[in-house]
Amino acid sequence: MLDAFRRAVREDPNVQQCYYVTGSTDFVLMVTARDMADFEQITRRLFYDNANVRRFTTNVVLSRDKVGTTLPL
Repeated sequence: MLDAFRRAVREDPNVQQCYYVTGSTDFVLMVTARDMADFEQITRRLFYDNANVRRFTTNVVLSRDKVGTTLPL
């Protein structure tokens, strides 16, 4: 089930990042959508149509205050 989900998110062009995490959530996804209708299509495709997904939560980014990927080595 995990490998099938990983394949699905890797193949989905709207998924920009996917993290397999510990805690109360199994995965954290960063997705892009043109608008809320597009986002609904993404959630339907990845979550509602997947019988192995029991629940999911959504957080919408309101603004980007700081974004970076460099490490201070």
